[in-house]
Amino acid sequence: MVGMDRQAVRDWLHRYNAEGPKGLRDRPRGGTAGFLDDGQLAVVRGWMESGPDVERDGVVRWRVRDIRRKVEKAFGVVYADESVRRLLRREGFRFVSGRLEHPRGCAEARSAFRSGFRSLVTARVRSAFGAGGASRPVEMWFQDEARVGQKGMMSRLWARRGRRPRVVRDHRYGYRYLFGAACGARGKAVGWCRSGRTRRR
Repeated sequence: MVGMDRQAVRDWLHRYNAEGPKGLRDRPRGGTAGFLDDGQLAVVRGWMESGPDVERDGVVRWRVRDIRRKVEKAFGVVYADESVRRLLRREGFRFVSGRLEHPRGCAEARSAFRSGFRSLVTARVRSAFGAGGASRPVEMWFQDEARVGQKGMMSRLWARRGRRPRVVRDHRYGYRYLFGAACGARGKAVGWCRSGRTRRR
């Protein structure tokens, strides 16, 4: 009726009689113990949370090979790259696209700027228009820029198995700079396109 052999159903029955419904829960399966103990895993989690130091580690983001080498150097444990991937997944980490940041960026300075932005604007208006500047209307515009273009990149192509043919890469490129600003209070926006560089054969 349940699609299992008699021994499995008999084991379920014994577990139910001994522990009740809790006895039917899946139990941890046996297996080889991990090479790293809890303390060493905590150190690895600390590395992942804090990120690498450019001067000390020589990289700006952790790669699997970097963690493998660091674990081998710190604990003398040799992992394969795929084993490191499984280890990081078990510890709750995923390979995702990060938000780019300048190496000398300061989170405290950004937070202070956001929290004190209103006072900075008020002080600037008063310094520009005097004491009566506080009563003048102030428009807040948000600005951003982007570079749009094309650069030939060919990394994959169809070929017979075992062959890696040579392909001529197109080195021509061209791009433009786009600047835009918008004021939400007025519902106005402006834009500007600046010519970039173009290379043709």
